[in-house]
Amino acid sequence: DRDVTGVQTCALPICRHCNADMNGVGARYFADKNYPAAAEAFKQMLAIDPNNHDALYNLAMSYYAMKDGANLTETAQKLLSIDPYGANNMKLLANGFQLSARNMADTNKWVEAVTRMQATPMSVAVTSFMATKDGAKLAASVTGLAATDANEKPVAPKPVTLTFEFMDKSGAVVASKDVDVPTLAAQAKQDVAVEVQGANISSWRYKPKS
Repeated sequence: DRDVTGVQTCALPICRHCNADMNGVGARYFADKNYPAAAEAFKQMLAIDPNNHDALYNLAMSYYAMKDGANLTETAQKLLSIDPYGANNMKLLANGFQLSARNMADTNKWVEAVTRMQATPMSVAVTSFMATKDGAKLAASVTGLAATDANEKPVAPKPVTLTFEFMDKSGAVVASKDVDVPTLAAQAKQDVAVEVQGANISSWRYKPKS
């Protein structure tokens, strides 16, 4: 759901495809509705691997459950720097601004986040990520969206090149690969598979190539 009401009331799933012990511990705390303990577990995971997507997403969900707007906003912004077209990430940012709104300037940030979300022409869902001692594989599904601008006029879809980067736990880029995504109409899908070589890969991120 991409409308404003959906952003205000969205119920988003926690990521259960966790690839490290503390992510699993946090997911169990989250399932038990012990959100502060869940957040601490995810923060411990991020202390080891700061760009771990699952831990960042799950930490954001914990802050959302606790109605902690300030920390949700900060975490969602970090998540968007790694996964800018993740379907729920902009919703999380919009919820963070809404929860922490104290004045008109804060409300404007929420409106801007909603407008940006509605103008996003596609979503990217990373469905699997596997790192070995000398490389990594990632699979994703790209879905076209019916994007609109601030005046609610349709935004025409365009082809895009996504640059996938693979990092070690220090945040250093070990390998990268460009992937061309064709023009996608609303609800049209394109599967993406990326394989790279390099040692000590622990996380991924992507961005549109400028």
